[in-house]
Amino acid sequence: MKAGLTGTIRRLLGGLALGLATLSAQAIPLDFECITGNDPSGAACAAGEAQFGALLEDAGGDRIRLTFGNMGPARSVIGEVHFDGDLLNGLDSLSFSDPSEVEFYQRRRPRNLPGGRSLSEPFRSDLSLMARVPRPKFGINATTDGSEWLTAVLDFQGGYAAALVALENGDFRIGLHAKRFLGGYSESFVNLSPLAPPVVVPAPAALWLFGTGLVALAGMARRR
Repeated sequence: MKAGLTGTIRRLLGGLALGLATLSAQAIPLDFECITGNDPSGAACAAGEAQFGALLEDAGGDRIRLTFGNMGPARSVIGEVHFDGDLLNGLDSLSFSDPSEVEFYQRRRPRNLPGGRSLSEPFRSDLSLMARVPRPKFGINATTDGSEWLTAVLDFQGGYAAALVALENGDFRIGLHAKRFLGGYSESFVNLSPLAPPVVVPAPAALWLFGTGLVALAGMARRR
């Protein structure tokens, strides 16, 4: 099991938030657990668990904002993001760090998370986001500065508060499928619960002015 954010990361975020006090907001960092184990050495699962993360924020009304990243040195690319939840009403918008590097689209008919049906509570995708082909180019590639990211704003019945409850009790799940791990392996991951404590980060509109690496430091610096 993974621990909380490091003190260094929290202090960095705290200082930034103080400088942008009127533009700060709380966010919940999400960690992911490998569910497949295609790499017999376990290295691919360990790399994904160390590097993949997301930030959950309140987007106002019945909307939530999720930003996904892949921060670390181990080669990998997130090519699919899947959502399983009865309270999910659909996709509001997508944005990317740089469309020449990261670009996703909503699949008309959701594709199930590879390996998701093998879970004790099978994962059934209600919404699938896919990287544009070729996926190794337009997915979320590993970077050490968090410069590649995907943000999805979702319509969620009951909004942010309902999403927190649903994530905590497993009624809302998020799955990632990643490829190009060392050795050519692919693996699937599902968010962990219980949720980590919230962190304070600048609101996205202000944060992008200071570089997306700080988003990665907020929610995607891995637990060690």
